[in-house]
Amino acid sequence: MARKRFSDEDVLNLLRQIELALSTGSDVQSACRKVGISDGTYYTWRKRYGGMAKSQLHEFKSKVGGSITRRSSGCGVRRDCNCLSVII
Repeated sequence: MARKRFSDEDVLNLLRQIELALSTGSDVQSACRKVGISDGTYYTWRKRYGGMAKSQLHEFKSKVGGSITRRSSGCGVRRDCNCLSVII
């Protein structure tokens, strides 16, 4: 099955829909099923986006320069370790 890619704005909209469903008394699993994601995805997104509003998302993206989900290459940490070993 093909994996869906959601933009940051789509994620915020889906999280808002789930929060509204939870406030009416439904459980997490049924609210997530209603919008078409798994409950694990919901918890991951909730951890990443927190209580962020759209205006905060735009501010954050302008500071970071891109998508929140973009990962760093990780080479900076290894390079720092190599530099420390050369110094020692």
